[in-house]
Amino acid sequence: MNKCFKDIQTLDYFVDLPELEDLSLQSNGIISLFGIEEKFPNLTVLDVSHNRIFSVENVELLRELPNLAEIFINDNPICIHLE
Repeated sequence: MNKCFKDIQTLDYFVDLPELEDLSLQSNGIISLFGIEEKFPNLTVLDVSHNRIFSVENVELLRELPNLAEIFINDNPICIHLE
């Protein structure tokens, strides 16, 4: 299942989708990934590039996704801090 959404800032709008494996949230105003491990526990691919993620804590949440194999996080403010 592959979904692409626009103009989303948080994951609060999503219901739990435990079967979802591939999620594209690129080019939104996403600032928080809080709750991602509960809503999408089986993600293997996550694209949150071109958003407003600036907190290291948001990236650390991704450790709770055991199947996550690919993440795209480029062009977020956090990328400046990670260099």
